[in-house]
Amino acid sequence: MWAALVSVLALGLALGGPRDGLAQGASKQQVVELMMLSGANRALERVTDLYLPMLELSRDKMPQAVHKGLKNLMLRAFDPRRLNAQYVAALQAGLDEKLLMASSEWLKSPLGLRLTRLEVEASTEEGRKRMETWSKRLGGIPPLRTRFELMLRLVHATNGAVVAAETEVIVKEPIIQTLNATAPEKERQTPERMFAKLVKMRDELLDKKAQLLVTQMLYTYRDVSDDELRRYVVFLESQTGRQYTDRANAAMLAALRESNDWIAARFHQLF
Repeated sequence: MWAALVSVLALGLALGGPRDGLAQGASKQQVVELMMLSGANRALERVTDLYLPMLELSRDKMPQAVHKGLKNLMLRAFDPRRLNAQYVAALQAGLDEKLLMASSEWLKSPLGLRLTRLEVEASTEEGRKRMETWSKRLGGIPPLRTRFELMLRLVHATNGAVVAAETEVIVKEPIIQTLNATAPEKERQTPERMFAKLVKMRDELLDKKAQLLVTQMLYTYRDVSDDELRRYVVFLESQTGRQYTDRANAAMLAALRESNDWIAARFHQLF
């Protein structure tokens, strides 16, 4: 199996994932409903947007048969239904019923429902196009200081930049590893160098993802008042908000890593 960026266990520890004594009481159905409420299922549907462009660009850099096989493996591994199931299993393992109910209460509140709806709308292809138009129309005009500070608190509270960077590295790793495996022998890099390359890629993405998230949030919440955003931040910074966010993030990355490992176990079939 190729060198991994980090193990699922390391991700869980770093992001406050599953912990002993907390995997009691939450049923699978409850966790599925929580996933739907939060919009996590919609985020998993967009994973293909992260790797397909790079996969297409690599078409002429590896044998056609290898490229076709890799694409088939990635489409199967990152199929939304598979990812949803893996996400639910990972989240259920780290979520007790008390935390689930408290998180659901927020997500079912009028403000919680509204914010999730806005996030889902902004994440669609049409939403992304509108955000680009909106950003260009602003012409670099900076947001009000209070608004900008709220955005920074949101990025920090959600750990959004870290999760976005990790996600991109995880889903692109199979392509990077295949390009290395099909390169001329003298140009191939060792597992240690590949590991360092992935870590460097992740680190370089962090600032870019943080800046992009601020822009995305400014657009997504453009019609949400400062007071409403403060209520959102207060929830995210509360003990319940932190615990739920940490576990949801860890479950998201665990689901992606499981699919990555599934591809790695079948990597030899490409050659």
